[in-house]
Amino acid sequence: DALGSDQVSGLAKDAILSLWTLTREVLRALAKLPENVRDSLGGFVGFDDLLWARCLFDSRAVSVEIQVEPSRIPDVDSKQIPQKVVCLAPEVDYLNHSHRGVCAPPFFDSARRELVVATAAKAPAGSEVCLSYGALQNWEFLMYYGFCPEDNPHDRLTIDVAVPEGEREAELQLLLRLHGIPTEHALRPASAGDDQAEGGWASLGLLPPQLLRCLRLFLAPDPGEIDLDAAPGEGGMLDVDLEALATVEEMLRGLLSNFSSEEFCFTGNGKETPLWSSLVGNLVEAYRSSQRSLLQANLTDAIRLRARLELRQPSTEATSHKKQRCK
Repeated sequence: DALGSDQVSGLAKDAILSLWTLTREVLRALAKLPENVRDSLGGFVGFDDLLWARCLFDSRAVSVEIQVEPSRIPDVDSKQIPQKVVCLAPEVDYLNHSHRGVCAPPFFDSARRELVVATAAKAPAGSEVCLSYGALQNWEFLMYYGFCPEDNPHDRLTIDVAVPEGEREAELQLLLRLHGIPTEHALRPASAGDDQAEGGWASLGLLPPQLLRCLRLFLAPDPGEIDLDAAPGEGGMLDVDLEALATVEEMLRGLLSNFSSEEFCFTGNGKETPLWSSLVGNLVEAYRSSQRSLLQANLTDAIRLRARLELRQPSTEATSHKKQRCK
């Protein structure tokens, strides 16, 4: 629950349950071994041992493609031999992660029968040579590698916008499919050069365009008559878009409360300090902080765009005068 996301917490729980299942299978297999073979293992093998082994392997392994000659493995169909092999490689596991790492992905040289790591760009003298572990989200770095990067342009936070229940539910489901609009939307973090434009779809900044299109369908009085492709505030969409942006702000503020620093503090608030806090508390807070920053950046863009669109609304006084002239 400290991870602040039901989706991520669910994945963590599934991983733990999977490891408990593996533990039971290992214990049953060990029980069938001769006593002298079990003794050679050096003692009892349980959940903690397998957890240590899993963390060690996941955080250091590399995945490479290896073309295996069928003659090397007799009596095995070559189609059954996996081309992708996940393995531990001495020395390679010393390479730290950076999304700007100069090392190219490791590959297996079939002619030399060697695993090769080469640089794809020049590295300044005296600088650390790093390898990108992949376009992973922060929760993946935390779960599989035991750290949370401060700067990760590939991080995403997925939000799910539920289809409103009621008489229009079937119609909305059909319109979503017809226009190819998802209900799950990925929010991205801010990065250098992400200045919010004044007009067009770029005025959304970090916000996903499909999120606005989705909310237009849900909030419009007649979803069949709206212009889903009009830029924010254009094509008669001003009122609907203002309501949609207000909804986005409410959603993001609700998500921010899940990652608040006060919610994570266990001292002085009557909460019992969990056992893991002293071991990985700093890592979990680093992850929560990264999600707060991501959400706050998206919330800022939503607030700024709504403020600009509100300036396009006719004032109450002007509207009143216009109605009097019509009379």
